[in-house]
Amino acid sequence: MKYDDASWHYGADNFSASLPQVAGATHTGMFVAWAFLAGLAGSLHTEDFPEDIPKLQKRRITPGAYFYETCDGKFTDEDLNEIGNQFAEHYYDTANGQYLKDYDDLPAHFRTV
Repeated sequence: MKYDDASWHYGADNFSASLPQVAGATHTGMFVAWAFLAGLAGSLHTEDFPEDIPKLQKRRITPGAYFYETCDGKFTDEDLNEIGNQFAEHYYDTANGQYLKDYDDLPAHFRTV
């Protein structure tokens, strides 16, 4: 199941042409980074690519850049473990979930590429 895809955003009519494509990954990257740091990463990340998560832990990469690079800008159920998916199915749901509303309420200086 695909939750989100950065291309859905940087390919949209309302996406500023002056922004880099990675900016389309910022909101999803923040959620994915939080989930990974909270222990909700799927085995794809914890077992197959364990060297990537420490980049987030050490704040060596922004959440948006991390998501764009390690997940190719695509957020799917493979990125999370079972508990993470149960949470994301409700909270991240782009049609009915609360995440995008909460993200919109963040001050702009927290929304970094």
